[in-house]
Amino acid sequence: MGSNDIEALDQATIKEWRCGQHKSSKHTVFTGYRQETDQRTAKLFQLSLEKELKKLIPESHCCVFLDTLCLRGGEDWKNFFLHALQQSRVVVYLLSESSFEIMKGKLQNDKIDNVLLEIEEGLKLRVLQKIVIIPIFVGSYSLGVKTLSKFVPFNYFSGESFKHVVSNKNANDTFQELFKIQGYDMDPDNIVPTVNQVVNVIKEQCPDLIHSNWLKKMLFAVIFFIVISIVVSIIIIEVKSSNQNNEINPLSSTEKPSPTPSLIDVLYRYKPTLTAYHDVILVVGGSYVDSSSQIALDALGKDPVVVSDSTSSVLAFNISEKSWSQVKTTISSSVPVPPRSGAGVVAQVVGENLWVFGGDNNQNDQHIYSLGPLNRLRNGNSLQWNRFTAPSDIVNTRAANVVWQDEIYIIGGQGGPLQFTNQTWIFNTSSKVWRKGFQLVNSRTSFTTTISPNGTIFGFGGWQNALQIVSNTTLFGKIGSTPKELNFTSSPSS
Repeated sequence: MGSNDIEALDQATIKEWRCGQHKSSKHTVFTGYRQETDQRTAKLFQLSLEKELKKLIPESHCCVFLDTLCLRGGEDWKNFFLHALQQSRVVVYLLSESSFEIMKGKLQNDKIDNVLLEIEEGLKLRVLQKIVIIPIFVGSYSLGVKTLSKFVPFNYFSGESFKHVVSNKNANDTFQELFKIQGYDMDPDNIVPTVNQVVNVIKEQCPDLIHSNWLKKMLFAVIFFIVISIVVSIIIIEVKSSNQNNEINPLSSTEKPSPTPSLIDVLYRYKPTLTAYHDVILVVGGSYVDSSSQIALDALGKDPVVVSDSTSSVLAFNISEKSWSQVKTTISSSVPVPPRSGAGVVAQVVGENLWVFGGDNNQNDQHIYSLGPLNRLRNGNSLQWNRFTAPSDIVNTRAANVVWQDEIYIIGGQGGPLQFTNQTWIFNTSSKVWRKGFQLVNSRTSFTTTISPNGTIFGFGGWQNALQIVSNTTLFGKIGSTPKELNFTSSPSS
């Protein structure tokens, strides 16, 4: 090939060419190297660089060329790797002493050297301001020596005439031109610092790649926010319209905040608890918040404006009818139901009753409450609150809980800022009797649990103490097993 190698390529052949790895004819970065000496380093470099660039550039436009990945078997590899070089924005040359030794031998025997060919073609494209070139000097380790030997190639071909048979150009002249460009050293066993330097060069010299991605993200965010705002506005209008056309069940006199919120305001709850009865979702407790400011506050990641500290009211959402209502409840003066708010509120449906216990603002209330019978929900009839005494030493906030048959398991939790527990309490909803259950290996609070159909309890996360959060820990145990009811291991025992 002569000096016009790229222009002389068979354009009809390469016009439809697509990279085998990225399915694209264009690449962000072209990786030039010698397979015989630097294949391992090149593969690590390509993977690491592409991973970092995807954080800045859309994945569909982030392609780092490596011949072993991008060229298919049977293709005219010399034509296509030159074409890939031409269609790249940045060209990185991985240069090592072993690679230069092979190059010197080929030049001495008047043979074509493909690494030198890539460099010559890249320099021509740079003159035309079509690409950015980044030379990388790959160091090496001698056998049995742990100290890195840096590769300093600047005078490697000086003093002798090594002409390349392709271009008839002296190799020393080519490399003197290349070495005018800022290069970077690379440790083949620690390529990350060099990858970061290359990313910084791309950000500085190819800002359009980064900025276009930033603009696309901003545009998408603006459109997304507008769409969400419109949807939320429509929902609010529909709910308010429904509120005008349907009777809203009033709050009982003992639990009215001042002023009494409309249903749309009631729907804005902070830290409520959910459970379900057949096709009805029940929303228990929580705090009323300012509905007019909620969307903006959520977008800023701030807590909402609390209108009243908490509520004992229960909302019902009928899944089939897609309608909201406020559950009518009857409360006697001898059975006051305190408001429920915050983390760790137990709200479980067992049979025809909703059972409620605990909560951040209920640490001094040693009672469990029932609301039922729930089958009255379908006719809009009032439900009755009842309460039952709980043991004085049971903690009542931030505990996990599950239901098995007619019993509620309250697991761990805390009774105060630093009063963590590993105790499990079990409440039988039929006999209304409490008993102690299994103990966890460690105290735990603010974690979540569920139970499988065969009675195996699973838990995840939470705090072990005030300073130690638990992560990636699966807890399990089968109800009724002996000697423990819950085992803390990394996998279930047989």
